[in-house]
Amino acid sequence: MRPPLNIVWLKKDLRLSDHAPFAAALQDQSAPFIALHCFEPSVQNSPSWDARHWWFTYHSLVDMRPRLAENGIALYHFHQELIPLLEQLQQCYCIQHIYSHEETGIGITYERDKALKVWCEEQHVQWTEFACNGVERGRKNRDQWSRNWAKTMKAPIIFPDWTQAQAFHLTDDVVQLLEQDQEELPIGVISLSAPFVPDPVYQTPGETVAKTILQSFIDKRHAKYFNNISKPLASRTYCSRLSAHLAYGNLSIRQAYQAAIKAGATKNKHLGEFASRLIWHCHFIQKFEMEDRMEFENQNSAFNGIRVKWDQKKFDAWKEGRTGYPLVDACMRCVKETGYLNFRMRAMVVSFLTHHLWLDWRKGAHYLAGMFLDFEPGIHYPQFQMQSGCTGANTIRIYNPVKQSYDKDPNAEFILQWVPELSILPPGLCHEPWKVSPMEQMMYNFQIGRDYPKPIVDLKSSQQKASAELHRVKKTLRAKQEATRIIARHVRSPKRRLKALG
Repeated sequence: MRPPLNIVWLKKDLRLSDHAPFAAALQDQSAPFIALHCFEPSVQNSPSWDARHWWFTYHSLVDMRPRLAENGIALYHFHQELIPLLEQLQQCYCIQHIYSHEETGIGITYERDKALKVWCEEQHVQWTEFACNGVERGRKNRDQWSRNWAKTMKAPIIFPDWTQAQAFHLTDDVVQLLEQDQEELPIGVISLSAPFVPDPVYQTPGETVAKTILQSFIDKRHAKYFNNISKPLASRTYCSRLSAHLAYGNLSIRQAYQAAIKAGATKNKHLGEFASRLIWHCHFIQKFEMEDRMEFENQNSAFNGIRVKWDQKKFDAWKEGRTGYPLVDACMRCVKETGYLNFRMRAMVVSFLTHHLWLDWRKGAHYLAGMFLDFEPGIHYPQFQMQSGCTGANTIRIYNPVKQSYDKDPNAEFILQWVPELSILPPGLCHEPWKVSPMEQMMYNFQIGRDYPKPIVDLKSSQQKASAELHRVKKTLRAKQEATRIIARHVRSPKRRLKALG
């Protein structure tokens, strides 16, 4: 007779505190449980995937494992698809209950979840999912959503009772069975017992570090938050820097929100702005949860007929940071190397791709999804739609990268860090190097087109063309009808939202 077994299936909820699935599995004394994470090849093969995502996931698991082991809980990871792995496990144990958080992920993970539901019904396995960060599945509109979100954020943080843990490990022969078909992980490490080696350019993964970063922001760094949030260099210090930790669930939104409120967010401008962005964080994920086709399609179908011509050379220049616009190039090189950009710079590079280069947003969205260490589908795809002007329900914003350069990096410190070929010029000339006079080019031994690319497009004409076309489409009856639908589905009035948050 197969022994009973429960499973806590970990996805992007890689922490021990404020974790409803762990709490429920500990309370369920009908069977011991294991913690399980699958590095799924189908996700690896998706266009939005990069090895840096699994690197962050893997080392978040490394952080969890010894703390789980202290309570007798075994944590396993496999490089396999979930359902075939469960079928193998079911041969050796009688899986009774799977506990997990809901996930607002990409289309591949959503289809996997639907297939798992069918499998559980066929195998008579109970699957209990818990809502994540106030995002609600199955919603048709936003009625009462803000009120419910505020209620969730104000609810007590969940502290699983680890004293109820039943020590249990899979036998060696079962582990060998489960490992026999798995591939080697792209990150090149397959043992959670291996020591963590920090990467000098990426943020350090894991709940332990996430709590330290949150506390450092609450204690000190927040004092310069609002004044530096849009600056590409200063934001790397004075923004919370929690985005990756929130994306992988090293912290819950509730933990961050309550820490801000406890520290005085209702009276402190900087903490208040931080708390408001946690609301917007979940707002966009809820939007994607309700309309996940935004991963692949224009939210407003009236915009389907624009940007039909593709220019691979322009796209490659954008990706590689050689557009001839220093701030754009610095941002693209920086995100490729470090996985991080602040929000304003993200909006700017998307605007440049879709408006000035007039290229379809989809390939750019997939590329930056892979580059962002903090890739969060529910924020990424709706924001790409907004910044590319494809909703018809939002203000069309076309960022001027030269203006942003002077405004947000006036001394060209960020630019010179990532575009060092401009370091031969005085900082004041680095914002528009194509304007360096012939005499100055001789003086500095610098030649535009040789030492740094000429601008790939003319900003003024490309901005005018994009603006005219986007506003033309936005005024059509079809676009207006779609915008009305989008607003009715996803928006509540600001006054009602503020009242709900109380």
